[in-house]
Amino acid sequence: MNIYLVGFMASGKTTLGGRLAELLGLSYIDMDEYIEQQTGKTIRQIFVTLGEEHFRKVENEILLELSNQDGLVVATGGGSPCFFNNMETMNAKGITVYIKVSIAELVNRLSDSKVDRPLLWGKSVDELTAYINEMLRLREPYYSTAKLIISSDYPTAEEIAAQLRSSMK
Repeated sequence: MNIYLVGFMASGKTTLGGRLAELLGLSYIDMDEYIEQQTGKTIRQIFVTLGEEHFRKVENEILLELSNQDGLVVATGGGSPCFFNNMETMNAKGITVYIKVSIAELVNRLSDSKVDRPLLWGKSVDELTAYINEMLRLREPYYSTAKLIISSDYPTAEEIAAQLRSSMK
């Protein structure tokens, strides 16, 4: 069984994923990094040269590949659950954990972020806030089907591991 971390960009999936895998004795995969390794292109290059639709198809193929493995903690991309039947696949193949961070904290993290995020290029703080609000409105129906929802601006891997262990009993 795999554990899939879902949530908006900058919610902490990558940061929490490695530590969570360590605590649970599982392997860790960051889907965006894995896509870059498999394609030989950065996420930005894929978006710029081939478009978001192509990226989402590649992302779906990678998710299907990973879902056929076992014993993984997978940090998904923020939009991963919202395309094709990705959320259904993850729920069928493992435990999905929605890291639900407040809009204010997401704006804070993303406005300070040094990470290249194609969907945020050139946005002011006000535009970023509006974008996050709109995207969460669209994505929440997918995210909320996760088997475990962690509502916290600063969850720890230890807290998530404890909740996962208790839910698996």
